[in-house]
Amino acid sequence: MGRELPIALQLYSVHKEMAADYRAVLERTARIGFEGVEFAGFFGVPAEEMKRELDARGLKAVGSHTGYEELKNRLPEVMRYNRILGNYNIVCPFCGLGSKEEIDAAVEELHGIERKLIAEGFVFHYHNHAHEFRRFEGVNALERIFGETGIHPQPDIYWVYRGGEDPAGFIRRYSGRCILIHMKDGAGEREVTAGEGTLDFPEIIRAAQENGAQWLILEDEVSIPTAWDSVEKGYRYLKQCARKAAREVL
Repeated sequence: MGRELPIALQLYSVHKEMAADYRAVLERTARIGFEGVEFAGFFGVPAEEMKRELDARGLKAVGSHTGYEELKNRLPEVMRYNRILGNYNIVCPFCGLGSKEEIDAAVEELHGIERKLIAEGFVFHYHNHAHEFRRFEGVNALERIFGETGIHPQPDIYWVYRGGEDPAGFIRRYSGRCILIHMKDGAGEREVTAGEGTLDFPEIIRAAQENGAQWLILEDEVSIPTAWDSVEKGYRYLKQCARKAAREVL
């Protein structure tokens, strides 16, 4: 039996609730059963205060989505805040990458950011959407980013699927580098609650389990009938799949 992968919540799933009462969000996240959270902004909360609130609920900060411009212009502040949280996974959530020229510039910029983060003990990740799978001169942006730098892929399995690739195959291709896996379900071009779409969660989690993943991160933007309803239902399904994968992996 393998180790069951822990599950975190990407807090963008409940970003409106975070803006209204972040303590209530952390409390409910822990009560549902999540072991960690991935941030997408800190809503003006000082780092020391956020750390206390996480610790009080037994939650671990497993990653932080940080905008491209902020990474370029405020990296020392980004590192300082996350170091206080005990989080050393910094994730770039999006770049335009709509032309070869944009890709060339972004790869150089991201590589420079990576070097600075590594020097301070951080790990740098890039989170994909579907547009990065578009090819320019036979190569797509993700192949450039991950082939020319040591940046870790953070596969969003729904967007890998929307980009025309197999999520489990993507994780295996970058074995050992996909530490944080975004678990999101969909049916065609529509995002749905985890377990209600067409993505093969059991196979994807097996690939994650066998290829060095450390966290499964649920991201849910469905909000039906509320954000929490979909998150809680998705968590139960993801937990079931994670337990099954742990039993099957030697």
